[in-house]
Amino acid sequence: MASRSAVPGPALCALTLVLLLTIGSVNNAQTPHARAIELMPVPAIPYVPRHYVCYRSEPSPVIDGRLDDKCWQQAEWTELFTDIEESLKPAPRFETRAKLLWDSVYFYIGADLREPDVWEP
Repeated sequence: MASRSAVPGPALCALTLVLLLTIGSVNNAQTPHARAIELMPVPAIPYVPRHYVCYRSEPSPVIDGRLDDKCWQQAEWTELFTDIEESLKPAPRFETRAKLLWDSVYFYIGADLREPDVWEP
């Protein structure tokens, strides 16, 4: 069995070089990249991305529109959905939240959507 070398292969070296060139060009004020960054608007809200831990489900949930399987009950709800600009936009009229799971084949989303005016055409 051949031993693996600790020296990176040519593909990794090329990727590193491309990343370094890209980073270098953004930092150079004479490039179009720097000019584009200067033209971007400054966000009016702080950048604080939300996070959610999505757990693997064993067994897979039953796809029946109900969230009473044991696997769904073990998944946490997300925070209530809001506009990406938070307080700069009106709050949603109705609550929306979701639960997320995954297995070796699928990604599952179970949602709780509130809408009092649902009707069939």
